[in-house]
Amino acid sequence: MDYVFLDESGDLGFGEGSSKYFVIALMITDDFVPIRRLVKKTRIRKLKHLKKGPGELKANTSSDDVRRFVLEQIAKTNVRLCGLILKKDQIYPYLRTTKDKLYNYIVKQILVHVEPTLSENVCIVLDRRSSKKIVRQDLDQYIKRNFPKKPNLQVTHLDSQNREELQAVDFVSWAFFRKYESGDSRFIDLVKARIAIETQLWGKV
Repeated sequence: MDYVFLDESGDLGFGEGSSKYFVIALMITDDFVPIRRLVKKTRIRKLKHLKKGPGELKANTSSDDVRRFVLEQIAKTNVRLCGLILKKDQIYPYLRTTKDKLYNYIVKQILVHVEPTLSENVCIVLDRRSSKKIVRQDLDQYIKRNFPKKPNLQVTHLDSQNREELQAVDFVSWAFFRKYESGDSRFIDLVKARIAIETQLWGKV
């Protein structure tokens, strides 16, 4: 079975203080054990000085040293990484008020890129970004409806605090976002060899 772990960085807001870009990253693997191990290794080697470790390993609250360590460990695995970058000023005005629908559409677009490379048995794991069950169900149905060639497709929403793979892909989405939002590619370059797709929606990277 192929496992697809998905995370995003940036926001879909358009007010003052909102990000210029929105990024969705995928981490694809048929063996998630090495990913779990590298997150645990990070806690032991880089965070053992803390009396109480963080409940969740997050890129945006980690030091550069921890970020580099996680990404370097990811680069040693056999995962495939994908990034879809959206420059938000290219979003049509009528789409800006339907953020859940826009998010669903963006997720579909990155999955379209990887769908031909996935086996018939696929499990897509997303961070539980919405507390509303109806919103999650709408996304599940939207994904399955657009991928009829994957009859065994599973979609699940989990709390990233309890899933190391979602914590790992958070560092990847952060690194992609850092490259475009801040012009700093030092971190995403650490996993360059593992990047299968890096594309921009409605434009070119």
